Amino acid sequence: MLRYSVVLLLCALIFGPHHLYSQCITAPPADACTGTEPALTDYSVLSAGIKRWYYAAPAVFNQLTIQGGKLIVCGDLTIDRLRMDSGTIVVRPGAKLLIRGGMSGSLIFEGNTAVYNYGTMQITCNLTLNGTYASAARPNIVVNATPSAFFSLASQYFVINNPYSFFVNKGVSEFHGIITDNGSIAGSVCLGNGSATNMTVLINKIKKSYVVPSGAACVQVRQFSQFYDTLTASPGLNICLGAGHSSDASCTPFGCKPNAWGTAQLFTNCNSCADITLLPFRFVSFGVQSNPTGNLLQWNVATQDPDVHFIAERSANGTHFSTVCEKQLQPAVSNYTCTDLPVAETIYYRIRGINQATGAVYTSNIVKVQQPVTKNAVVITPNPFQHTVRISWQIGYRPVSMFMMDATGNKVYTTKTTPGNDAGMVLQLPEGLPVGNYWLKLVYQDGTSVVKRIVKL
Repeated sequence: MLRYSVVLLLCALIFGPHHLYSQCITAPPADACTGTEPALTDYSVLSAGIKRWYYAAPAVFNQLTIQGGKLIVCGDLTIDRLRMDSGTIVVRPGAKLLIRGGMSGSLIFEGNTAVYNYGTMQITCNLTLNGTYASAARPNIVVNATPSAFFSLASQYFVINNPYSFFVNKGVSEFHGIITDNGSIAGSVCLGNGSATNMTVLINKIKKSYVVPSGAACVQVRQFSQFYDTLTASPGLNICLGAGHSSDASCTPFGCKPNAWGTAQLFTNCNSCADITLLPFRFVSFGVQSNPTGNLLQWNVATQDPDVHFIAERSANGTHFSTVCEKQLQPAVSNYTCTDLPVAETIYYRIRGINQATGAVYTSNIVKVQQPVTKNAVVITPNPFQHTVRISWQIGYRPVSMFMMDATGNKVYTTKTTPGNDAGMVLQLPEGLPVGNYWLKLVYQDGTSVVKRIVKL
């Protein structure tokens, strides 16, 4: 019954993550509906091997139980109470299925369960893809199968909590919230090219749970997000954040990571995924190269928007950002760089592109940088020198004094630093120093020191 999808899933699990992300699970062809097949009746029990079709006029059924059987919906059907611990539901193109509740209020898929929606499917209770007896051979799969398909839990939560449950959206879907909970795996939410997945709340606890194997997909988050790990490594994922969106920082002491969108491209003050398709700007890539002398920010853009002004920003916590530098978009230029001071702690970077005419804001992914902490990361430029040198050190590792010695060990220059010298200072060395080798000694508050060789031309 689930043979087609199980084969795909088993191949993914056997051959590794590359194959898992090469494509989303594909729904099998929808069963035909001629009007002559065995018809579904109210209070039916569909055990393993039993198939029933609904193709009559719009109707409301009180109760349906699916325990390994299969339902094919060809018309407009509402089910007040659905009990489904295993089995298959197929909603054909043009058909509609509304499920108002499970036997205990919520709907729980326990394993060996598949939903393939080619039409419209709405659920007005919470849906959980549970792992009670799910396995690689008996997964839970929900597939919104085509670009014209619509799947909705508009006021409810959709929860994935085990490694054998998957949601695939190739059309349009609507949720109050999706929770990729502890126990789910990378790739548990797979989004097709051109798909739109809309929600009020996004909660993610698993690394790279969202994947876009090819093309681009959109996820809209209207109000709230919470992360305990990075959402995605797919640059084709576009995030549409509502004007009132906030990412939970109150849980940081307990391990959450605000705004951990990964490589997704962020669009703030975004009304709907439809807005993104109209935007004349996007970030192609953004990365940071960490160096003792400073962090090099590099970003690449694709744009037809001449009014964009870039602001490179840094943050100590990933939430509150301050400006590092600003750049104006130049015609026919797609690559930009900016250098920040060296740091001795974890720093988060992002780039914001602001349209100065419309006020639209485009935000890159956030990049985390952790500079190795060392007093010895001292840079002297120029070296060799003539009259002046600049001494740079990592923030938080300011020496209290410096002195320079000649080849015989005699001091030829001494100076002290001040608290304002957070990352370095320029030394005006004495006139008339003979050409040759010298040693500059930096002395720290704890009595330790670093010695660097410098050369006078």
